[in-house]
Amino acid sequence: MIKLDVDKVQVRYITGINKCLPGYPTPLDVLYDSCMESPDNNLFSEAKLENKYDLDEDRINTIIESLTNLGYIKKNNTRYKIIKTPWDL
Repeated sequence: MIKLDVDKVQVRYITGINKCLPGYPTPLDVLYDSCMESPDNNLFSEAKLENKYDLDEDRINTIIESLTNLGYIKKNNTRYKIIKTPWDL
C-alpha cells in the first residue's frame, strides 16, 4: 500500500461516499482505490479497470489519459505505475 498523507485525503474517500456519487469512478477515484489496494506502486491494467469498475474501452482510455496528463501515472509494459498522487506525504 502506498503511504498517503491522511490530512490531504478528502472526506469522500475516507468515508467511501465517493462510490455513491454520480460519475463514479473518476480518475482520482481509481487512483485512490489503487493506492489503497496495491502493495507497491503499480496501478492497474486496462483489464482490471474493465473488470473492477465495469467500464467500456472509451471510459478506460479517458481515465488513463487524465491520470497520465496530470503526471500521476506512467505506462510500465501492460500496467501503469503510480508516480505521484495529490495525497503524497
